Amino acid sequence: MMERLGVEFEVEKTESKGYGYEEKYLKYRGERIGYKAIVRDGEVLAIVKRGYKLIPHELVLQKLERLSDFVIDSVNTDKTRLYVQLKNPSSGSDIGVLVVNSVDGSLALKCFLTLAFGSARIPIVRMHRNVKRVHKKNAKVDDLSDVVRAVFEGGREVKSYIDKILGLQANDFKDVWETLAKMVPRKYVERYVVALTVKKMTVREIFEGVSSAIYNSDIDMRTKLTWLGVLYDCLWVIAETAGVK
Repeated sequence: MMERLGVEFEVEKTESKGYGYEEKYLKYRGERIGYKAIVRDGEVLAIVKRGYKLIPHELVLQKLERLSDFVIDSVNTDKTRLYVQLKNPSSGSDIGVLVVNSVDGSLALKCFLTLAFGSARIPIVRMHRNVKRVHKKNAKVDDLSDVVRAVFEGGREVKSYIDKILGLQANDFKDVWETLAKMVPRKYVERYVVALTVKKMTVREIFEGVSSAIYNSDIDMRTKLTWLGVLYDCLWVIAETAGVK
């Protein structure tokens, strides 16, 4: 049985942040402590350090809706986290930007490049050192539009580099796929590990299959991003092994 510890804090002061959010600076036994509570409409969402800067989801959406060269393709949210997929209507549908935010300190305001692989638009959550760095992924709300555009503009170069890796023979890297099957739920990878024993496959076939299965699965987005990060680590191992430039 889980042990529970009841602790009562005092509130030193309360600051309104709009959109129903409040920050309540805490005290314990009359002494200031280094934490505050994030509260919305009377519900405590998180206890965070005093220096944490709350960025309401509504403010992020307002900034994104004002972008003249992007449109919002989809919005996923829960009580504390926000995920917004953007696309540029004038540049095709294979490159986009995923903007993430949280109001509980679990995610920084950040922009990920997304590329279309198979039927899914997959965020590039980890970059390879041979690709010119997509700078300023971490954003402040005031410069969010500039960060979105900077991430998007690096998309062609990133896609070109990844396409080189995807064209390689997957059978040459069986140990990589076997390692992947140990690091993410095996159901996403097992069929490909088995298939490699009986037929030739490209890295693209496996990468698109695994990434689409993860991204379309019925799990929370934070877990999806974690597992996709593991998948990209494997992709970059293949790039290093094959000497892809």
